[in-house]
Amino acid sequence: MTYEFYISTASSVSYQVYPLNWLECSLVDEKEEDQIFYRRKFEGSLTFGGKKLCPDFDLFYGFEQTDPCEEIYIFILRDGDSFWEGYFSTSMGEFDLDNRTFTITPQVIDDYTVFDEEGDTEYSVLTQDVVTVNLTYNGVTYAFDRFRYLMDFIEYMADQICGATVSSSFLNDAANYVTLGDNHYNMLCIAQKSDVKRWDSTNAATEANMTWNDCMSLLGAMNLKWTYDSWTNVVLIEHVSYFSGSAGFDIRTQDIAQSHNKYAYLKDETPKYEKFAWMESKYDEFRPGTIWYDSKCVSQDTKNNTQEYEWNVTTDIQYICDCIEDINDEGLIANISDDGWVLVACYDDGGLQIYQTNRPLHNVYYNCDLGWGILFNALFKHERMQMEGYMKGLLTTFYSMKKNKSRRQQ
Repeated sequence: MTYEFYISTASSVSYQVYPLNWLECSLVDEKEEDQIFYRRKFEGSLTFGGKKLCPDFDLFYGFEQTDPCEEIYIFILRDGDSFWEGYFSTSMGEFDLDNRTFTITPQVIDDYTVFDEEGDTEYSVLTQDVVTVNLTYNGVTYAFDRFRYLMDFIEYMADQICGATVSSSFLNDAANYVTLGDNHYNMLCIAQKSDVKRWDSTNAATEANMTWNDCMSLLGAMNLKWTYDSWTNVVLIEHVSYFSGSAGFDIRTQDIAQSHNKYAYLKDETPKYEKFAWMESKYDEFRPGTIWYDSKCVSQDTKNNTQEYEWNVTTDIQYICDCIEDINDEGLIANISDDGWVLVACYDDGGLQIYQTNRPLHNVYYNCDLGWGILFNALFKHERMQMEGYMKGLLTTFYSMKKNKSRRQQ
């Protein structure tokens, strides 16, 4: 196979360059942290120049002198066909002026690059149409009229980022393929917390911003993951079980696998404790929950064996209502911060109502579908660290576990 390397900037022509050490590098399909999708990343560093290839060094040093922060694109062709694309700036690399070399590790350009660039851009939830969420609790009828559909906001952000549409059976369909029952997550509504605390105030929130990355992290509270296909320009959001791989072929005895039949356990990536918490909670279903594993196959490092997931979201709507009625001497609502969000699971009964569910701890609460008791039992038995563990103190057999081995090469 023949490989060719070309670089360019947004304003320059394309230049062919000749790395000195391509055979020492590799392209590795690496799973993004806490995501379901893989990205083909560059492993190793390319070195250009040297005394025999001074034009390459002069080219890169010229970019360095002009603008060390300018983005430079690299294109790798294999037998004349596009093989890999990446980018870098000379400020990301290393110059050796004595030996006249430039060394760089390029970063990948792929479907997800646009989400790298725009994932931390803030978008206002207030751009979406308001909906009224109704609740009668302790003899008080609440009409929270400053909620928005979460799915509408997700679709808005995807469109703003790259004109993408969003597909999600989990967040849209009437039946839920994970719980095998009526879908209690197809009308999720979100509001800035101050608009729920002071629901009858005439002064609505004027700022309620969230990023794509923050929103996708929030969906992780339901064990949801996302992928993006640039060809169809569709973001797909589904429960982690939707993406489960099919059985593969055993190639351990084939020639292609020789010198690769080595592996090690990824204990640093398999915590013994997984802790989940909303921002504020009072009632048992909503209090922080823990999944832990009594196994030597998970991390035994007592200083670094816990993965904590926390969201600036409150789902314990009854606790918020309790606090609304508990105004302190300064006229402030105690215990519930103005910061963050309120997320509720609703159904349409001639108007949006919050679900009231009594499983699995047999306590009846509003919005219990977004409490850790139900979330754990319904949605978190997939992709755990081991096939058996303790969920809210109860020994539980899970449906699937994460891969915990990494192939090692010779």
